[in-house]
Amino acid sequence: MGLIKTTTPVVLLLSTVTFVQAFTGSLIFYNDTNFDGITYRTEVNATQLCYNLSCFSNMAGSVKWENLPTAGNFDGKARVAFYTSPSCAGSYRDWPTDTQERNIFPSDFKLDGIFHLVASVMIMETNSIVLDVVSTSCKISM
Repeated sequence: MGLIKTTTPVVLLLSTVTFVQAFTGSLIFYNDTNFDGITYRTEVNATQLCYNLSCFSNMAGSVKWENLPTAGNFDGKARVAFYTSPSCAGSYRDWPTDTQERNIFPSDFKLDGIFHLVASVMIMETNSIVLDVVSTSCKISM
């Protein structure tokens, strides 16, 4: 009696996994240059998540941030991107988040061509792909 040898094909599925880092950070927008004027502070807690600026859309003149993740896939750094359209669509300008450690922030959006044009923001850790979109709350300080 002979042995019958059978093989079972094995299928290996590879997929791209995007990891999202959870944290608690803040973005502080100012309606004028050099961190002056009306302020709008919003909390952010995930990378790759688009935050629509509900009440402060098209009002930012400068911005600071704190407690954002600094490590990422952009030359080893995470970046914060400011979009001129809602839902993190269209053109954007971005900065490495580690500038918070040296207290260096975009102080004049006029120089960057986005003065009073920022409609949404995303913390980019792994890539520039938006995984979801949320709207921020409306708490503006005078």
